Amino acid sequence: MIKNLNSLYFQHLVHSWQKPHGALLLLILSCGLNITAQTNELQGFTVEDGVPQSQVYAIAQDTVGYLWLGTQGGGLARFDGATFEVLDEKNGLISNHVNSLAAKKKSLIIGTRKGISIYKNRTFKNFKTPAVRKIKVINNVLFIGTSEGIYTISETQELIKCELSETINNAPVNDIIFKNKHFWIATPTGFYKTKNILKRSPVSQIAHGNFKAITTTNTNLFAATFNDGIKKYDVNGVLNIASNFPKRINSIINLDGSLWVSTDAKGLFILNQETLEIENTIDERHGLTVRHVRSVFEDRNKQLWIATSGGGFFKYFPNQFKHYDKDTGLEGNRIYAVASAKNKIWFSVEERGLSYIDSLGIKKLPATQAFDNVKIKTLASDTSGSVWAGSEGKGLLYKHIEVYDSIVVSGTDFSSLEFKTIEIEQITDYVLNEAKGFPSNWIRAIYVDTKDIWAATYGDGIVKFNFDFKNEQLTILNHFEKEQGIDDLLIRDMKPDNNGRVWYGTQKGALGFIENNEVTHLGPILGVNTAINTLVFKGKTLYIGTSDSGIFHSTQDDYSVFKLLSGTKKPTSKNSYLLTFDTEGNLWTGSERGIDKLIINKDQELIDVFHYGRSDGFLGIETCLNAVAEDEQNT
Repeated sequence: MIKNLNSLYFQHLVHSWQKPHGALLLLILSCGLNITAQTNELQGFTVEDGVPQSQVYAIAQDTVGYLWLGTQGGGLARFDGATFEVLDEKNGLISNHVNSLAAKKKSLIIGTRKGISIYKNRTFKNFKTPAVRKIKVINNVLFIGTSEGIYTISETQELIKCELSETINNAPVNDIIFKNKHFWIATPTGFYKTKNILKRSPVSQIAHGNFKAITTTNTNLFAATFNDGIKKYDVNGVLNIASNFPKRINSIINLDGSLWVSTDAKGLFILNQETLEIENTIDERHGLTVRHVRSVFEDRNKQLWIATSGGGFFKYFPNQFKHYDKDTGLEGNRIYAVASAKNKIWFSVEERGLSYIDSLGIKKLPATQAFDNVKIKTLASDTSGSVWAGSEGKGLLYKHIEVYDSIVVSGTDFSSLEFKTIEIEQITDYVLNEAKGFPSNWIRAIYVDTKDIWAATYGDGIVKFNFDFKNEQLTILNHFEKEQGIDDLLIRDMKPDNNGRVWYGTQKGALGFIENNEVTHLGPILGVNTAINTLVFKGKTLYIGTSDSGIFHSTQDDYSVFKLLSGTKKPTSKNSYLLTFDTEGNLWTGSERGIDKLIINKDQELIDVFHYGRSDGFLGIETCLNAVAEDEQNT
């Protein structure tokens, strides 16, 4: 039996709502597709997917973890993350028109047009009542708002009519909550409060009007009317703010500090709790196929589900990605390399040189002579914030960045002069290529250590060098080729470990390292015929991403044995174009299908996968080799 509904989504759906733990979200710039359209934020489930009827009026989750849907004419459906099981009048449900749902211990309470059904141990027990509008479980007591007052069902399974004031006894009851030692009741004739529902107690009317739903925070109550907006009260019922918008409200819920308001004509509105101003809307622009929203439900994993009349139900995921493209200032939409350097994110755009993003936005740098109209496939920075760029066919570009202070004087006369110091940034370009003595014009990867620069080439091995920019002097310290022990010169990636060794992976699946200027070529030790695309270390463990065989990890300190990363979950793709760890120890991988966050336990078992694709806001889909960076704010 499935305890966690979310655990099924990764095999069938795009996961989204759960945010990466901590502050880290990865900016992974993609190279494949030219996509600039708005991202959908909703995954819909309709009759074609197995929902028994398109009008979903209620959603609940039972103690096992199943999601339950109440429809208008199709009965009840249980959703396990992949398939639907339908239960209706033929199975014993009192009515196929379900208006409200609630879970109580191991039972599911179903409110319908004809009364209450209690589903437990795969059987129904029915109670005939006036049409049910709302079911609430408050302090483990079941309260049933109907078209004619409030009912409850005792522990001995007896249906009891709650006798209050004559106004409420015969009135339709739309919602009930408990706050500040009072029950608050929403009806079409007004908003009320009372200290007790189970026995006769004085009832106070807070306001007149057609009240549909109520939600609370620690210090406030929010009562939504059908056509007169929302009213904000303190916990004693004193009105603070009244807003006449939105209109035609069906329900309201407090989620993470905002009010989510469902309407039957304009979709969903997200309001500020303090001001009742609209912060956001969710409608057809976000993937909502109908504007008639009945309710929003948050499951135990913080996943949001939206019930609609006519469009089935939807899984909602907020867009956690900010997308940069031609419409927002880029020179193009194909990004091949990215690096972080002192409050800047540097990236290469198609064959149009380098740009960066800082606090002021996107800045395109002028083309560098002898380094224009070329793909820049790798970037690296040094401690000063200067940047190295490696190209396909034109060698290396070094952008030396120097920051110096400048004094600015302002004022109209001597007595009003003000002196301010501002920083001026100067960038000087240097190109290193075969014409200037560099061994190769084709650069695959760059690594900058404390003293030296390492460049892995496409077919000429690995070059270790220094560059004196003041005198424009290039010094080749070592050139590691076949004679030095690298049997496969088609290097795909190069990374350092914590012991000062520089590791490399090759096109033919060979692995090796350089230590004290000596090459140790381990060869194709993965046991599969595949290219090594990317390397990353976590402590002493080396992880290897391949082109078509998945991700491997070392199991011995001497790196003689590697094992395929596996477990109860699988990555979205067997291709791994990039690998990186976040501050929480989660491994991120990019492929032709988007990116995955991989949760790995201490035994190197893959226990969960969070996939991000186009519908999550990651519009590029296909990632590039090692095009990933983390900035100083852990973005």
